[in-house]
Amino acid sequence: MRFKSWVRIFCFENWAMRVGFMTTAVLAAKLGTDQFAAYQVGMNILSLGFAFGDGMQVAAVSLIGKSLGTTETRLSKDLWACMPVNRCSDIGYICDGLYS
Repeated sequence: MRFKSWVRIFCFENWAMRVGFMTTAVLAAKLGTDQFAAYQVGMNILSLGFAFGDGMQVAAVSLIGKSLGTTETRLSKDLWACMPVNRCSDIGYICDGLYS
């Protein structure tokens, strides 16, 4: 897949996620104070799952950057094939499911 298509997919996914979170926050706020507080607790727990996935993403990108900096292009291609960005976010979603 080309780089520009990855960027488009990432931007759309990010936009859709933000719209979804904002929509659920508005709906929870309309339910009342207690329900909105429970929603906020759930969102704080959800952030733990996202933090783990983001950490895996940063680790993968730093390993690829390190191998590119040492001109080991074969290693960087192997790392990219082994751990694409979508798998890192999938790990975050799985962790979020475990926390919920």
